[in-house]
Amino acid sequence: AGNTTLKLTLLTHQQEEQLLSSSSFHRTSYPPQPTPLLIMSAPAAQAKPVFKLIGGASLHPDQVAGHGDIMEGDGLIYKPSNGLEPAFYQSLAVHAPEGFREFTPKFYGMFKRAPYTKDTYVGMENLTHKYVHPCVLDLKIGTRQHMDSFTPEKIAVCLEKCCKSTSLSTGVRVCGMKVYRPHKDAFLSLNKDAGKLLREEHLPSVLDAFLSDGEVRLHRLAQFFCERIKALREIMATQHTYNLISTSLLLVYDADLPGESGDHQMLAACKTIDFANATLQKDDGHEIDTGYVKGLDSLLSYFEALADPNFKPIDLPLK
Repeated sequence: AGNTTLKLTLLTHQQEEQLLSSSSFHRTSYPPQPTPLLIMSAPAAQAKPVFKLIGGASLHPDQVAGHGDIMEGDGLIYKPSNGLEPAFYQSLAVHAPEGFREFTPKFYGMFKRAPYTKDTYVGMENLTHKYVHPCVLDLKIGTRQHMDSFTPEKIAVCLEKCCKSTSLSTGVRVCGMKVYRPHKDAFLSLNKDAGKLLREEHLPSVLDAFLSDGEVRLHRLAQFFCERIKALREIMATQHTYNLISTSLLLVYDADLPGESGDHQMLAACKTIDFANATLQKDDGHEIDTGYVKGLDSLLSYFEALADPNFKPIDLPLK
């Protein structure tokens, strides 16, 4: 563990803007409150997909993990559609366990950039749309990251990834992080490759870095995420509806308004995302995803420790 090397990157505001300006996408206005796509009454096999057009978008600057480039456009993000994700979001209107929808981003339907293109996108609310200095942490939750329908080769890859990372031992793996450091006017970032190198004893230090401005830990944020994770755990410990295979928990807050003193409203959110491999259980399903609950239990223990001002995790170069 002592020889672990973490790849860190600091981006100034100017560098971030240069990166975005080099994109071929352009930013234009889009209605801030499009009508959500409703569940159709016809069977899924007979229903014709309904697509809306993206009026204009740019690369999403707060993407820290995932496959493919995510775009944003005035209050929405557009994620490349793959797997079962669109069907999952549509199913929430009928099958979501009580309280679960507050832990998922709002879904606004399926989109295309032009009528004749084959590429499609899932339209969702942009959680960091109004943030000045958005801090983002993407955590893969669960001890299982493969579906039964995967090929034997792909299952072997998923199993190896779990065994060689913190997924198997804790049910949590860091996929990406971006956190603002005001004393440097720059963002500290940690990518998915560095996340795979982390060991179990490193996770509290990474979470500490996420909850810190580089000098002081924001204890009120730790308490906020504790409360949200507890609420999600209560749902997941009893629900028999979904298998949330290879999904992530996205934690975000605005470094400009952490609300640590209680004088300002805290801008923060905790949402489940990445449902490309999530499925409905069969009608007679009665299994609890113990691997997912294990991940939430691990996170809960870490955040509860970090809410204590006297707790000091092991030292990693993450300031």
